[in-house]
Amino acid sequence: MGMKILVMFPVRSVADSYSRAIRRLGDQVQTLYSAKDAVDALRATPFDLVITALNDEPVDGLAVVAAARAATPPVEALVMSGLDEKALHAKVLEAGALEHVLLPISLEDLKVRLDRLRSKTAPPPAVAPVTPIEPLVVGISSSALFDLTEADAVFRTQGIAAYRQHMLATENDALAPGTGFPLVRALLALNQHAPDLERPIAEVIVMSRNSPETGLRIMNALEGLGLRVTRFAFTGGEPLADYARAFHLDLFLSTDEQDVQRVANTGACAAAVLYPPPHGYAPPEDQLRVAVDGDAVLFGQDSEAIYQREGLQAFLQNEKDARHEPMADGPFANFLRKLAQVRSLLPQQVEYAPIRIALVTARGAPAQSRVITTLRTWGVYVDQTFFLGGMPKAEVLKALRPHIFFDDQRGHLDPASALVPSGRVPYADGSPLGRERTTAETDGASNVVRLSRSPADS
Repeated sequence: MGMKILVMFPVRSVADSYSRAIRRLGDQVQTLYSAKDAVDALRATPFDLVITALNDEPVDGLAVVAAARAATPPVEALVMSGLDEKALHAKVLEAGALEHVLLPISLEDLKVRLDRLRSKTAPPPAVAPVTPIEPLVVGISSSALFDLTEADAVFRTQGIAAYRQHMLATENDALAPGTGFPLVRALLALNQHAPDLERPIAEVIVMSRNSPETGLRIMNALEGLGLRVTRFAFTGGEPLADYARAFHLDLFLSTDEQDVQRVANTGACAAAVLYPPPHGYAPPEDQLRVAVDGDAVLFGQDSEAIYQREGLQAFLQNEKDARHEPMADGPFANFLRKLAQVRSLLPQQVEYAPIRIALVTARGAPAQSRVITTLRTWGVYVDQTFFLGGMPKAEVLKALRPHIFFDDQRGHLDPASALVPSGRVPYADGSPLGRERTTAETDGASNVVRLSRSPADS
């Protein structure tokens, strides 16, 4: 028999989402959006359980807990928040709550908690997450993975025959790391946590316009470094973008703007053009750190388009008015969700986690609220968030030491790429910002992207 449950979250989209999920489990749900209304409802109506957010104004979630425990008979309470603090856990339990649940929480985990309440047992331990059917799949071009500038110079100055001879003569020589090498190494290191190597957590596919014969140097270099890459695509001069869907990529990285732009236009997966590698950079070896921008990268282009078209004040007013409305998905939204899903499979400790996700955005108050609303709606937890209010990102990124940073604006990327590995997220043709792309901006990419069709250039 279902329970009668009161759900209180000040963010309507979050409250409605949880309420719909609970109704599907067979329970009756009353949904409220303020703690004051929840306190009044508890005084007037009997409930079996209240699920409440921690923070609201002018009455907070602890007052809801107090009203629940004061009811006749007392009502059990679950408090949910995104704050993982020991003192806060203790305060919530001291107020009489059955449990302080850390957001985001999966439907499976919520169902287990409700089933335990129905049988009058203690709160359950965390439910082991279900392994995703598919791993996180990253496709990377050979020139993004290794430094192939020497081979590329041979092609440009001496032609394809000399290039082929060069690759054959050097096929057992080591290759210097490219911009994407630290990311690939960190991704493959995640597989040490996989219970079965035949079902990896992360998979890397090396993609190149080389022929298999000349591509042997790349395979030998990976083997010499002990990196377990099992899939390759050598297209013999053909563009790589058409294979993004064929390999079910979540992310495509290349130094070739044409290939990346084609992937962005199809929406097959997240895609970025990598800048040259920063000199002497050494990110952490025991952790994968990914830093990403917000507008036009994680989130859709609408807000950024308002800023570019109408200015800062119009942008701030729009975000203030829409602070309770989640933003649309951007080109990296699904990649972030997949990365967060993979992270849920891995050991999680307060002092260490194998994956850390950082959001680094130029937004500041009052535009930050909508970011939090959106991430909560997605059910994605971000380890670190930096609302910089327009200040430069480079020094913050230097302190973060990510394996990769993704942004859409060269104004941020040019200084950042000298300090950390960086990739530019292009605007899809036909999108609002894609239509506004100028010839001057494209010409300004000459120090980042090589537009020749050299096999070494992919």
